[in-house]
Amino acid sequence: MKKLRPITPHSIITAKLERIVQDPSIKLSSASIQAELKKCYQLASGFDPYIEKNTTTEPDKLASISRLTRGYDWITNRNDGDVFLEAEMLSGHVEGQFLKFLISATRSEKILEIGLFTGYSAISMALGLPENGKIVACEIDQEVAEIAEKNIQQFGLERTIDIKIGPALDTLQDLSEKNEISDLVFVDADKQNYINYVKFVRNDQVNYFFHLLN
Repeated sequence: MKKLRPITPHSIITAKLERIVQDPSIKLSSASIQAELKKCYQLASGFDPYIEKNTTTEPDKLASISRLTRGYDWITNRNDGDVFLEAEMLSGHVEGQFLKFLISATRSEKILEIGLFTGYSAISMALGLPENGKIVACEIDQEVAEIAEKNIQQFGLERTIDIKIGPALDTLQDLSEKNEISDLVFVDADKQNYINYVKFVRNDQVNYFFHLLN
């Protein structure tokens, strides 16, 4: 399984510190500076493993989705003109458990997800819903939506998670015209449209709004 590209502020800082302390070509002015940098690197590199270790155990089926997503070749298995996808788009264990907790704590019943990917986050949220809870999950890419659908079926959640394929703004407009109101919206999609998604859902379309920066 390939090492994921650093994309969060924390993972980028860790990668830069790793290069500084492990690259022999980088000369530092004193041993004390090198020692301090090593301490910073140890703290940064140990942060994610510590959180993973102390977060509620990831269900085996979700762990399987994570492994398959991280191991999938998102480069050669794509066609020219397809939406850019990469394993780093996966929400993952810690985020998934937090989403499940958030849904349960807010007692949300109707969820809107913008950016389904392989279904990890939608499934995690669905596991925190009451029996009558529903999720509308927006995904623009047909291929990855089919992968997510198979993953959702493994959990028997196909009646809970309704996949909408196409531009999310079109789905938002359709839901608005039907006076559909969500308790919570989770946005983890194309960054250039974040402001448009936020503007759309601010007009009393939701009771809560949660935004994951990736």
